[in-house]
Amino acid sequence: MSTHAARKLTLKRILGLLLTLHWKARYPWLNRIIEKCEHCKMSALCAILLRETGHQVFSGPFATMSLSDNIALSADPKFILGSYEEELHDVINQVICMAPTHIIDIGASSGYYAVGFAMKIANTTVTAFEGVAEPHWQQLADLAKLNGVSGKIVQRGFCTADELATMCSPHSFILCDCEGAEEDILQPLVIPALTSCTILVELHECYRPQLVATLIHRFRPSHGIRIIEGAGRDPSRYLALKRFSPSWQGGAIEDVRWIQSALSRIVFGARYMLLTPKT
Repeated sequence: MSTHAARKLTLKRILGLLLTLHWKARYPWLNRIIEKCEHCKMSALCAILLRETGHQVFSGPFATMSLSDNIALSADPKFILGSYEEELHDVINQVICMAPTHIIDIGASSGYYAVGFAMKIANTTVTAFEGVAEPHWQQLADLAKLNGVSGKIVQRGFCTADELATMCSPHSFILCDCEGAEEDILQPLVIPALTSCTILVELHECYRPQLVATLIHRFRPSHGIRIIEGAGRDPSRYLALKRFSPSWQGGAIEDVRWIQSALSRIVFGARYMLLTPKT
């Protein structure tokens, strides 16, 4: 083989190893290694943060919430730092000051909001709907027990409009994060009590393209409507991150929303709607 041909073959082999647009499908083993390294990195970061924050949420509306190594939230630095959904912090603080006697958390997951509200509001009961029983129900129960609020939280399963109608009392606060089902659930004609409730809903337009228009049409007569856009994060706001490198700081507060497709994750920006009753 000539020198020229050998060089061409070598170059072809090198180019064949370069990561292309579909490298995750082409080299699944490499993707697994990268994900494992990222998982180990996040685990190490969480362990350090838990130790330095005294196994508590460091800041935000639910600062001082107790965490432990076996609590699900302890595996995500955003919860430990208190940076989770930072764009909603002002609204959450306002709800805490309003001190509603009943809070309904639709899509309660591992219990961050349900337990946080139960901690911060003395005379409230939280109804926590979560359709995925395992592992979320036990995770929420463990977090509530750790923080001494088990008696203030009622756990229920999948939420429908009929289920919500049985639980919703006038002037409740409703937090809704249910992957597009908000269009099916939040129906004031079916649930008249909704007209007096303050409602904060995460908008899953990726699943329901007409969602915003539908909710505005339903609630414009009874509510003031505000759209809240997802915002970037500033690591310098969190003193607990000061000792870490910029790459670790970014990973600690990154709050990415995505949908799993056949080949990759499709990222989309978080958006929320705040519905405030006019009377």
